[in-house]
Amino acid sequence: MKSQNVMRFSFANFSSNFDRHIRESIRGFDYLVQDCIGISEKFVKDDTTVLDIGCSTGYSLQMIRNKNHFRCPKTSYIGIDIEQKFEQHWRKSTEYNLIFLIEDVVIYDFPYPSSFITSLFTLQFIQERDRYDVIKKIFDSLEPGGALIIAEKIKSNNSDIENLISKQHFDFKRQYFTDEEINQKTADLKSLMHLWTEDNVLEMLTECGFNRANIQCIWRMHNFVGWVAIR
Repeated sequence: MKSQNVMRFSFANFSSNFDRHIRESIRGFDYLVQDCIGISEKFVKDDTTVLDIGCSTGYSLQMIRNKNHFRCPKTSYIGIDIEQKFEQHWRKSTEYNLIFLIEDVVIYDFPYPSSFITSLFTLQFIQERDRYDVIKKIFDSLEPGGALIIAEKIKSNNSDIENLISKQHFDFKRQYFTDEEINQKTADLKSLMHLWTEDNVLEMLTECGFNRANIQCIWRMHNFVGWVAIR
C-alpha cells in the first residue's frame, strides 16, 4: 500500500522502519544481504573484527554474527553509522561481541586485523575527496585473505541506458510510494549523493590496493551494484 505523507528525505525520518524502506526502494536488496551473510562464512575468523560501515538498524551485521558465532566465538562485530536515530534498534542487541557506534567513517580508526567488512550504499553519501582515504583504511585494516563487500548506486556511461534503467527502477518503487514521494526523494538525494560509474568504483578499489583479479561483481539490480574485493 502506498504511503500518503510526503516528507523531505532524511535517513532519520525513516529510522523506525528503515529495513522495510530500503527493501521497497531497491529491488532485490534482500538477496544482497543474504549473499553478504553467506559469503561471510568464507572469511570470518576468530581473533579478528567484522565491521559493517553504515550499519543502519544493524540487521545484516546481526545476521552475519549469528551465522558465524558458533564457528568463530572469538570474533568481534562492530557496526558504525553516523545517524543517531538508529540507536533505537541497537538497544535490542545483548550479545557481548556485537557493538554499535555512532561514528563518521571518514575519521574512524579502523580496527586491525579485520577479516570481513561490508559497506552497502554508504560511499555514495561521502564526499568524493574522502572516498579513497576510506577505502585505503579498509584495505589496510583487512588481514591478508580478508574481504570487503561494497555496494553502490552507479551512473551509466550512456544517458539513454541511464534513462531506461531509471524508468524500470521508478516503476518498481511505484508499488510502494506515490509518484510525488518518489520525485521528492529523487530531488532531495541529488544534493546528498555523488554517484560514480562502475569503472570509477573499480579504479578506486585497485588504486587503494586491491588486485583487480580479486574483485568480482556478486549482485546487480538496475543501477545498484555489489562487489566482493579480497585482499
